[in-house]
Amino acid sequence: MKKTEENSNLTSWDDHLDQKYGKPGTPSRDKYEEEFESFKIGVLIQESRKKQNLTQEQFGERAGTTKNYIYPELKTKPAI
Repeated sequence: MKKTEENSNLTSWDDHLDQKYGKPGTPSRDKYEEEFESFKIGVLIQESRKKQNLTQEQFGERAGTTKNYIYPELKTKPAI
């Protein structure tokens, strides 16, 4: 990202991720990407459940599993 006087303190999201987790393809970046994808899927599941006015238990029953199996990833967000 080019920096000018106006935005010299700004960092692009990609640069931030590279600095914190390494370049794409490195083990630490892969771990971050995997955890973030899991988190996003968890949020989508949660939004879907809420749109249907279902409890976690009801949603788990409809999915053929338990609420604990569906929601464990929502408890830990990836470090950003």
